[in-house]
Amino acid sequence: MRRFSPDGTLQGLLPSTTAGGQLKRPAAIAWRASDDVLAVYDRDDEEIQLLAADGSFMQRVGRKGRSDGEISKVVSLAFDNTGRLLVLDLDGSRLQAFDRHGIFVASAAPPLLGAPAGNVALGLGADAWG
Repeated sequence: MRRFSPDGTLQGLLPSTTAGGQLKRPAAIAWRASDDVLAVYDRDDEEIQLLAADGSFMQRVGRKGRSDGEISKVVSLAFDNTGRLLVLDLDGSRLQAFDRHGIFVASAAPPLLGAPAGNVALGLGADAWG
């Protein structure tokens, strides 16, 4: 993974291996601007790692599974205006929220995930209002 400045200048590479383990196939990423934290979902390990701006491991969020606070086939990550991590989980057919410390807060089924004929939410975003 490469890190760029707002003007497009390459600032550096994030390590492929962190104290939390190797990032084999990063599939989703979100940035929390308030403290320069990255959330990275690794498709192979079915885990989310929080990384500092320099790529150093901070903590894991959630664990593999389909119960509250567990993740399976994450398709999108975003941080809201309070710093909560929002996780769109395709296999669990839900949107989950974790607080700034990675603790599970809530889960909800987005309307499109239960729709017929393969209509599925595949993206997630948050603006200044959350």
